[in-house]
Amino acid sequence: MNLNELASLIEHSPDYEWVRRAACGTLELAELDRFFVDAGRSLSSDTVKMCEGCAARVDCLDHAYAHEIAGGYFGGLSPSKRKTLTHAEARAVIGVPLAPPSSPETSDLGSLVRVALR
Repeated sequence: MNLNELASLIEHSPDYEWVRRAACGTLELAELDRFFVDAGRSLSSDTVKMCEGCAARVDCLDHAYAHEIAGGYFGGLSPSKRKTLTHAEARAVIGVPLAPPSSPETSDLGSLVRVALR
């Protein structure tokens, strides 16, 4: 897939709506390599700030976990950090924990245990 095909995919896919809100969403495709640094290297401070202030940070992180993306910084977290954290832990690190179960039968620990034992 070339860069034009990738750009078209992103532009026309409802799964990538969050990219339009992302701070990096206005970058040229060639500039996105700033999020894919060599192992052991860190993002530039400008790129870190871009991620930290991004309106789509949570969606970006969720995307990486949902699609099991092994490389690149997503949601401001490095690939190695994402490998060591569960999705819920990663969300907590960026300050947006996963929503608790909304079912009334899972509203307390005893109910959670009963549901798990069914």
